[in-house]
Amino acid sequence: MKVVKWSVVAVALSLFACGGHENTLTGPPESVMSAAASASASNGSHGAAGRSRSAPSTPQIEAEGLVKSVSATSLTITDSRRGDMTFTLTPATIIRKGQQTVNATDLASGDRVHVRATKSGDTLTAQLVIVQNAEEENEPSEFEGIVKAISADSLTLSTPGGDIVLTLNAKTEFVPAPPVAGNRVHVRADHVSSGLVALVVMVQGPEEHETIEVNGIVKTISATAMTVTTPAKGDVTLKIDAQTTFHPAPPSVGSRVEVRATMKGGVLVATDVRVEGKH
Repeated sequence: MKVVKWSVVAVALSLFACGGHENTLTGPPESVMSAAASASASNGSHGAAGRSRSAPSTPQIEAEGLVKSVSATSLTITDSRRGDMTFTLTPATIIRKGQQTVNATDLASGDRVHVRATKSGDTLTAQLVIVQNAEEENEPSEFEGIVKAISADSLTLSTPGGDIVLTLNAKTEFVPAPPVAGNRVHVRADHVSSGLVALVVMVQGPEEHETIEVNGIVKTISATAMTVTTPAKGDVTLKIDAQTTFHPAPPSVGSRVEVRATMKGGVLVATDVRVEGKH
């Protein structure tokens, strides 16, 4: 059929060329071109239009928190709900402070920023970073977690996204009393150039064994612990004990897993691990 179609077109073109008409740059008649276009369209294996498809959209995320560390190519912030998040900075990343565009080196630890980023696999690439911590815009941050360590001037909070260290001073208020290691607390903290200063620390009583979900790729695994790399929280380490169950079997490095865990004494303990296959 292909030979017949193209033969028809060829004959039509020959008749046009030899039919006594002057061969000018105006080209063959519209009817001939229509026939050629129809023949090309029907030949789906050669038509570019037959292969065209829309490009998949790139997932986008929004995050807000305090700058933990920054370099020319990387920005790590502490999000009050998702813990530490690391973003790749590229020449296309826009960093704004007020109405001005600034460099990554102009950011400082403790700056409050809003980040818009794209997600590809486990990599977050910042598109836009907006500095929000002008003096009049400073607002306290909220944190929840388990007290890992406490001293006269420091509180280390264990959260699903990692440890958060807060400064304690004479103005820090404890409700109803200062916590001890293992207590679940809610902390209201102010952000300063040197980091986080706890304003109010509210002890929430005995640990409630809240279920926490961790989804990602197994980075390391042993008989007693497993580290899972997640897109939003980075590396999360979980303890494995006799109560941990695996479906259908224990994972290996590179496996994609869905983990349910509980916080016990400031440590995440995996209770249920479902293996979804290799990454």
